[in-house]
Amino acid sequence: KPIHPAVRNRFLELVGEVIRRFGKHPAFKGIDLWLHTPCVFKSLNHGYGDYTVARFEKETGITVPVAPDKANRFSERFKFLTGPKRKEWLAWRAEKTTELVTKIAKMLRKTKKDAQLYLSILGWWQNSPKDLEKDQIEDFNLENYAYENFSIDLQSLKKIPSVTVVPVSDGTLYRHIKHRNKGKENIVFELQSDISKYRPFRNGKQSATAIYLRYFESFSNSLKPEIYASYFQNSDPKATGRDFLKDFAIAMAAQDPEQILIGA
Repeated sequence: KPIHPAVRNRFLELVGEVIRRFGKHPAFKGIDLWLHTPCVFKSLNHGYGDYTVARFEKETGITVPVAPDKANRFSERFKFLTGPKRKEWLAWRAEKTTELVTKIAKMLRKTKKDAQLYLSILGWWQNSPKDLEKDQIEDFNLENYAYENFSIDLQSLKKIPSVTVVPVSDGTLYRHIKHRNKGKENIVFELQSDISKYRPFRNGKQSATAIYLRYFESFSNSLKPEIYASYFQNSDPKATGRDFLKDFAIAMAAQDPEQILIGA
């Protein structure tokens, strides 16, 4: 429940602690915040609990015609809110995310006026194996996908002072997904190599990009399988051999960034 007061207040407390402890240090330049749960809704299938829907009704004046004690109320709410009231539901969800980011940005600027809040956006590539075929890549709209699934309005976020929206490139995610799906092919490589998909993130001098260090767990037994069920391995953030500069070249071409972040 990303908008529940208990969840949101606790999250703000954690961010606030970082700002208080390090914000006035000369080396402190800002915070890299991953816009993932619990900051945002994790998909369009998420967020139909009693509190969230009641708050949506209160703030929008829209009545969700489902009895609050009905056993299948969650699926019925989903049908209504992604059907007749889809536009209003998506806008309200995204507004909650923008409100949170605005509050964090103000907290940061209050402590250090020139500090930056970097919003790392990641996660959607992982949906491509089941959602997209190779002939659909050109029609895949990253901005719409983020808005509909993760309650992220890129254009609204880019307008917040001191905020830099950062697309995360994951150079080894193709192999990670193939590994997790028992060798099934996916189109992550094609998506991440298409620089046109990154254009909604660009924001003039504030543009930045990130390269993520992918991890994966092996399906092989460890040396002590009775204690350790599998190996834990980190894959390199960059390709090897002649493709050494591939991820960096894509990052530069897509964003023309002033900064490239590597790792978490």
